[in-house]
Amino acid sequence: MKKFTTTVHINFTLTCLLVTMLFMAIGIGLVPSKVRMNIENRQKLCENLAIQFLGVAHDNIIYTLESLGPHIIERNPDIISMGFRDAEGKVVSGTDNHEANWQPLADGESTPTQIQIPVNKGDEIFGTIEIFFAPVYPKTLAGFLHIHYIYFVLFMAAAMFAVNWIYFKKVLRHLDPSSVIPSRVKAVLDNLTESVVILDKDEQIIFGNEAFGKTVDETEKTFVGRKLSIFPWIQPRQKQELCDLPWIQTLEKGTTEANVPIILKTKDGNKRTSVVNSVPILSAAGEHRGIMTSFTDVTELEEKNNELVKMSRDAGMAEIATNVLHNIGNMLNNVNVSATVIGDTLSQSKLLKLQDVSMMIQDHSENIGAFLSEDERGKHIPPYLVKTIAILLDEHKDITKTIKSLRNNIEHIKTVIRSQQSYAKVQTCEEIASIREIMEDAIKMNQTVLTNRKIDIVQEYDEIDYINIDRSRIMQITVNLIKNAAEALNESDVKNKRIAIKCNKTNEDQLKVEVIDNGIGIAPENIAKIFAYGYTTKPTGHGFGLHACVLSAKEIGGDLIAHSQGPGLGASFILTLPLNSEKVNNGKPKESIHETENISH
Repeated sequence: MKKFTTTVHINFTLTCLLVTMLFMAIGIGLVPSKVRMNIENRQKLCENLAIQFLGVAHDNIIYTLESLGPHIIERNPDIISMGFRDAEGKVVSGTDNHEANWQPLADGESTPTQIQIPVNKGDEIFGTIEIFFAPVYPKTLAGFLHIHYIYFVLFMAAAMFAVNWIYFKKVLRHLDPSSVIPSRVKAVLDNLTESVVILDKDEQIIFGNEAFGKTVDETEKTFVGRKLSIFPWIQPRQKQELCDLPWIQTLEKGTTEANVPIILKTKDGNKRTSVVNSVPILSAAGEHRGIMTSFTDVTELEEKNNELVKMSRDAGMAEIATNVLHNIGNMLNNVNVSATVIGDTLSQSKLLKLQDVSMMIQDHSENIGAFLSEDERGKHIPPYLVKTIAILLDEHKDITKTIKSLRNNIEHIKTVIRSQQSYAKVQTCEEIASIREIMEDAIKMNQTVLTNRKIDIVQEYDEIDYINIDRSRIMQITVNLIKNAAEALNESDVKNKRIAIKCNKTNEDQLKVEVIDNGIGIAPENIAKIFAYGYTTKPTGHGFGLHACVLSAKEIGGDLIAHSQGPGLGASFILTLPLNSEKVNNGKPKESIHETENISH
């Protein structure tokens, strides 16, 4: 829908005021009423006729009326017909159709269209001169408009609108805020693909280039003079408050705001993502005169980035699934070994030999004493039982130990599966969680590799309450970092292999997670490209793990960087996260009302 300009709004308002005042003037009688003037003219005409007929003899009135009546009607268009009615109520003289036009009236009464002039003869009524006029109020629309000054009012309104239009066009041209921008500068800014807006000290738009007009789907005439904050802006991952908008920060603090993401909800219901840069405009004396704000549309880039983030999330879940399968495979192998040991021990057990001894004892049950003391076979039974019981006790001890190991392995499998089920899901928001528990779960998922490679884990945690974080993505990142550290240590010749995991608050608003190893380290030339898509130094690597980690970190408002003193000197990966600390009761996290339904992979 096309919007009217400021000039049209002002003209329309002033014209409406003029029309209202004209009708008020007509209503209170400041403007002469044509109806009233017409009635007064008819009264004067009738009075003049009455005076003229007074000088006429009664016997000549009829003759005079018949001879002068047509001339009177001809000279007075409002008169339709005339006639003379005698005292008995009979029309004895009159113009054409007078008797048909005339409507009976009470004696002596008149109306604006029917007037009676009595004629007396002495004290007696001789008759009445009747004059029939045209209706005071016209029956046609044109007559109605004319009689009520409508044409006059319409003419004044049109003339007022035209004169004001010409006047305000010239005046507003000098008052146009955008006129402060030189035409050459406007031409340059209009050629930019970025949206550029210049605001005054009150946040009102004084200029917007063509790209901005296309973005908000408005023309310069409609958005100039309005505040930039009235458009439906949305700030991602923040509460929508006007004071957070970057140009308002620049207005209030005089600071430069750079690379601030913002979303505009367009009129067709879509959302356009832009990166905002806002700088103050200063005079030669350093006085704050306004600000210039630019919007770089990154909607398509954001869509591609979201696709890549989804791929990275899937890759992260694949990393977790791979570790889970590897851990479960190793545990199942241990379970198989334990089951085999138990089976071999039972198949070779001395317990089966006791069956022969039992049968011998049953066969000599009647003389068991003599059999055990005198028979050569019986004499060997007591020492044999003592020796066999000792062997069986050792077997029981070994089997018990093996069963315990079997139970531990099964419990480890259950723990790994529970951890995987806890993180192998899609979440679209944050939840209340313990950073210590997340780190411990990440260690469990890499436990087999760490144990087999004899890698010590050192954990250092600040006293951190349960916090509002994206638990699943942090888990994916940490599992990948620990796995990479273990692989770096596997290729290293260092004897005391160690991974340190540290979590601490750098300030009230930021959490830092470090994964430090003393492995093969990273060459300086590789630090800058280690997070690039497809880059890997491993023969079997795909070059996507660390790239997926840094994308996930940025998606949740954090960052991931790497440090190393060089080859053979180990490396550290530092994950920084925005901290939204939230106290909970009894050390337990509160239920998050933002959690969405999780879908297991």
